[in-house]
Amino acid sequence: MLLKVRRGGTKKYVKLDEVHFSDFIRAVQQKFLIPENTMLKVTNEQGIEVDEDVFPEVATVQDICFVIDTDYDLPLAESSKNMDDCSNLTECVILTTCDLTNLQQHDEGPFSPSCTDTLSVSTSSGLSSDTSDAGCERIQPMRESTRARNMVEQVLTSKPAGLTVIKEYDDTGSLKDSTRRLMVNIIVAHMCEKEGRGVSKATKEFHALGIVSLFPSLKDPYSTKGYEHFYDIQSNKGFLEWRLKTVQRQSKPTSTFHDRVELQGGPTSSRSFGSINDLQTGDDCMEAMSLLHHTTDHDLVFQKMRETFHYRQQMIHDQQQSANILQMFPRFLDTKGLILQDFSLMFGAETASRFLERWNSGFKDKVLREARDQRDSSSEKSAEICAE
Repeated sequence: MLLKVRRGGTKKYVKLDEVHFSDFIRAVQQKFLIPENTMLKVTNEQGIEVDEDVFPEVATVQDICFVIDTDYDLPLAESSKNMDDCSNLTECVILTTCDLTNLQQHDEGPFSPSCTDTLSVSTSSGLSSDTSDAGCERIQPMRESTRARNMVEQVLTSKPAGLTVIKEYDDTGSLKDSTRRLMVNIIVAHMCEKEGRGVSKATKEFHALGIVSLFPSLKDPYSTKGYEHFYDIQSNKGFLEWRLKTVQRQSKPTSTFHDRVELQGGPTSSRSFGSINDLQTGDDCMEAMSLLHHTTDHDLVFQKMRETFHYRQQMIHDQQQSANILQMFPRFLDTKGLILQDFSLMFGAETASRFLERWNSGFKDKVLREARDQRDSSSEKSAEICAE
């Protein structure tokens, strides 16, 4: 069942499998990013409050729209109230002590006010510090998430394509891959417009948080923060980072390759690979490479390695990137048959079959000898074990 819900100036549909008030409250909290411990007041558009016992019947009324009222500032208000109570308590203690001081001065002579000062400071600082720390712990993450959500929403609503993204999510509760890529492109363009080519890690992480805050179903439930697939600050990877690299590469000034001497023959020579229909380029290629770092599914690994073949050949012919092949494509180290697949794509199935036949007798010893002559490193040891 789909129910219309309004919160402030925003209307959204909430989907329920069964008409239960508790399920409705949880769905509303998830849709509008309301913390679970927040009390919600449910009314209809006429302001009549809807309780749990009448909710199943009211939900069946045609064109019913439920109105949700809450206050994000409730924790802050409680914290401020507690701090005010502490202040009032301090003033009360001071007043009482001063009265006693006046009384004793009247009866016994001079009296030292040091006890009054000590009692006043300890009472005030102890209580106000505890309430302030508790309030900050509750408010700060929610405030940052809300600020990031509003930023991403503002960026998307300022573009016609961004409105398409929001509409699709409101209608379906999720985003297609093509729509998700469109959203990433819009946000990356905004970041580049604000900070140029060198976008900071904090900015990328902030926008990644905003994406999953605005679109909760895009959150990864198996990761620590839920948005690492959009940007992981530790590994500096994710959809936002891949798109940024593509933009930076496309905007880089074209260098003059005409003066470079073309190498003749050998593994570094350029070759024509014929027609390969399922090759990926641009963002699709980067996503396939990212997936290869996290999956061990045999069929999926072979498919994604085939799709990234053209990009891998470009790396081999780039002297600066050729040494990073095993870091960029680690499945070469633990999946047999990938080298043969690349060889087949380069030279055809017939030549590849002859290569496999002659591997043990003609090539294996030469490859191992060459690997042992190279400097000692963990990646080269792994390559040697894989060859054996």
